[in-house]
Amino acid sequence: MDDFSTRIVRVGELPDFIAEYLAGAPPNAILPITPQRAKAQAHNPAASADDPALLLALSSGEVVGYLGLLPVFLRDGGRVSKVFWFSTWLAAPQVRGRGVGRMLKQKALSLGIDAVSTGNIHTRQVNRKLGCTEREPFVFYSLDLTGVTLFNPLRLGRRALRKALHALGRDFAVETASVRAADRFLATPLHKTIAARLRAYADSWLKGLKIAETPRIPEIPPQEPRPLPVASFHRPPVVVNWMLEYPWVLPRAGAPHFNYHFTHARDEFRFQAFTLHDGKRYVGFAVFSLSADGGKRWVKALDYHLSRRLLPNAVLALALKVAIAWRAHRLELPPELAEPLKAHPLTRPLLSEHKRLYQAWFAAPNSPLAQAWERLTFGFCDGDTAFT
Repeated sequence: MDDFSTRIVRVGELPDFIAEYLAGAPPNAILPITPQRAKAQAHNPAASADDPALLLALSSGEVVGYLGLLPVFLRDGGRVSKVFWFSTWLAAPQVRGRGVGRMLKQKALSLGIDAVSTGNIHTRQVNRKLGCTEREPFVFYSLDLTGVTLFNPLRLGRRALRKALHALGRDFAVETASVRAADRFLATPLHKTIAARLRAYADSWLKGLKIAETPRIPEIPPQEPRPLPVASFHRPPVVVNWMLEYPWVLPRAGAPHFNYHFTHARDEFRFQAFTLHDGKRYVGFAVFSLSADGGKRWVKALDYHLSRRLLPNAVLALALKVAIAWRAHRLELPPELAEPLKAHPLTRPLLSEHKRLYQAWFAAPNSPLAQAWERLTFGFCDGDTAFT
């Protein structure tokens, strides 16, 4: 391997590190973490100041790669432990193929930590070579609120033709200009029609509840709360409030330009949190992220904790209202919130299934993550997924 070295940046060092790095780095240097992410992670309630937060690969003093480590809570019954989530991971273009990325992960694993990773196919392949353990994929859903891919008659005809040609052993994958033009022509009326129908369902499911937007969620449990999983990556109110106070993504108009490989700015981005009351009783909260970029708008249904009698329809109804008000093209949902949509003839065809594969390394055969691994219930907001 080439003459590369590594450096550990700890949680408590992040704000000073990035300020010094930006002051001294050349204009084209890669950025290993943005100032807003550094500030946020320095306040992570799951982290200690001396926890590793960033591993740097150096060549002649220049940063040529990095691996982000995000401490998260693991709850197993009554025990809460710390696990490190492999977050950002990059080798600079000039050193790719020379083992820098693998070296960074090997360095992280040498620290003797319980670690978890999710990522693309390349990430998964490298992780397997490093001896990770895997579980079945976590399945979540997105709801197409425009309907153009389903109800555009030209797309329907094109789909039928493609199937017929496929049966004859031929391929047909060209998307014609006329199909795209029909998408644009139908998008607004279809979007309005679907939104009107979904708004009616949502209003009926939320009848009798008082809903208020809030900057922070309460740290008290709701009335008759739903039971928590036996083992999960735990996001108590203190973690959710930390996310609300320190977003990683900024609206593009107020964000500086960085040579940063991961999401740090969108045309629009914000979190929206709500409390729900039934009469005078607090019955829970729900949190969403609202994004807009490149002409597309989407909403993610993130953390929630409600009275068990209100689930899942109340959270789904609020998610639909938020998405419609945001004029979202897409609504992303955890599996339990998608269940009512699977049963409805209007929304079932608009749902798409997505999968997230979890890979893990255990600090020891009896470490907290090793003991909980086979019993873990995965969630939509695990690790760093809720922040972007």
